[in-house]
Amino acid sequence: MLDTVRILYEYTLKNRVPAFLTGEEYEEQCRITEQQEERLRRLLPPEGQQSLADYAGDSRIKGDLELEAMFQAALSLGMELSRL
Repeated sequence: MLDTVRILYEYTLKNRVPAFLTGEEYEEQCRITEQQEERLRRLLPPEGQQSLADYAGDSRIKGDLELEAMFQAALSLGMELSRL
């Protein structure tokens, strides 16, 4: 990502995104996700705990990359629309 786009992305992530992550549906999904992760941890033997932690970390990185790509696409679309 270009430095300018990175700064815009980080600003948006910190200051704008939280306003859109509100509501009962989002909060319920957070609870469900936490419950499922805790259930998996209880079911796994100790040697499986690290694999779950590794998977969760890798999955978060993948999600972050997808969010960055969506931001770049939305910014690009916004710039195109402003030219109309």
